[in-house]
Amino acid sequence: MGKAYNQHEVGGSMTAHIYIIRDGDKTKIRKSTNLERRLPAYKTHNPNHEVFRAYPCSAEQAHRIELFIKQAFKDKLAGQGKEWFSVPAEEMDRFVRSLLEISPATPDAMPSLLALELTHEAHELLDKILTAVEKGENSLPLKNRFAELFSKAFGLGIPRHKLPEDLLAREYPRVDLNHSASPLESKLVRDAVTKIQSHPHSNHCWNFFHLLKLSSGHAVAVCTAEVSMPYMETLRGNAEKEVFNHAKELGMWATFHHDWSWWYPGKTSLILWQPKTLISQLLARWDKSFRKWVMERRGALKFEDWENSDALLRTIDDVCDDKHFPLEFGSYELLQEKYLGPFWHFLSDAQMADHDYEDDRALAMRFLVGRWIVQ
Repeated sequence: MGKAYNQHEVGGSMTAHIYIIRDGDKTKIRKSTNLERRLPAYKTHNPNHEVFRAYPCSAEQAHRIELFIKQAFKDKLAGQGKEWFSVPAEEMDRFVRSLLEISPATPDAMPSLLALELTHEAHELLDKILTAVEKGENSLPLKNRFAELFSKAFGLGIPRHKLPEDLLAREYPRVDLNHSASPLESKLVRDAVTKIQSHPHSNHCWNFFHLLKLSSGHAVAVCTAEVSMPYMETLRGNAEKEVFNHAKELGMWATFHHDWSWWYPGKTSLILWQPKTLISQLLARWDKSFRKWVMERRGALKFEDWENSDALLRTIDDVCDDKHFPLEFGSYELLQEKYLGPFWHFLSDAQMADHDYEDDRALAMRFLVGRWIVQ
């Protein structure tokens, strides 16, 4: 790398550094307000340590990012201590870069992974909701207001009751396939993609969305956060561990914020479900995706000169309607291996040849992907 570390300039008042240390296949994240004095100490105590990256930032950013990373990788702690993680330095660095390139107020900052204290406004509104619930009055307008406040505090997007009316579709993906277990090894992942399912302990749910824009001006609202507020007694025993393991297998974050529960304040808990893929990555992948391309050309593609028009039309409809369809892949072969095979049960070319069988929809999909790649 040349130097022991590389610095990368970011905006704001540079009063601190966030830095990544590597020791073989283990990494740790640290912060310092005096990096030049701190770095030589590492060489003294352990010459095998390498400072992989160091980034100037504000002290507030450094504190926030250190907390985020430690929470994000807490299931990959190495050994008995609480500092080293069995995570490649490059992977941890990608998280740090993403966090430095955005405002803490945006969804990508993932404030849900931190412990956010109730604001004065939130306290007052929860008191009003509790009074309305206990008096049997209509509390929905107050709850909708609190959902908006919660969304703003946690960077979640648009509450369902605030969505525009002219949406092309409203979608509720249940798996983040970029971070989930392999569908070949996980029945939970396969079922969550192909069937309508609820997360464990789902009750009194609120959904939050981001809009995926089309060139027509219409938009698809994709659910990027779900709040569940079951009664507290249902989370006794190993319930929280069950929720965590379920989320991990699906590639999701599941975090607990019981003080913020607004369904029945003081009696209901709060579980927040979110995909691990950052919102900025989702939006960037959508803009260049095959699925967006098909949705925008749905009317014209069905008239393409293809030998089996019925298979082509069904394939177009299926791509448009499949809320888990990958937004990023490099070739038809990779799409078939990672998604079409496990979830659509498409045979590969080799399997079709071996069985002396051709799948009309697989051929139609290959045709569409080929048209998209050469556009």
